Amino acid sequence: MSLALLKKPWSHFGWKGDFSKEDSVNWTREMKVALKFDPNSLKYVDNGVFWIKFSDMKKYFDSCSVSWNPEFFPYKQIFHK
Repeated sequence: MSLALLKKPWSHFGWKGDFSKEDSVNWTREMKVALKFDPNSLKYVDNGVFWIKFSDMKKYFDSCSVSWNPEFFPYKQIFHK
């Protein structure tokens, strides 16, 4: 399973599915530590940034724009379709 960290530019109406800040089933302690994810710190915040399964991203989003500094990320995975 692959996760993606997305930012919706309008910064509201956050993701409510698997791996959302409300999800208490799928997040493991190890995943929270590895991804520096603290749902308690996001309780009253909706900045449009959220984790989502890559399969759900493909299912619910028909487009995605990528803009990043590759130096921010220690890992890289390339998909071609």
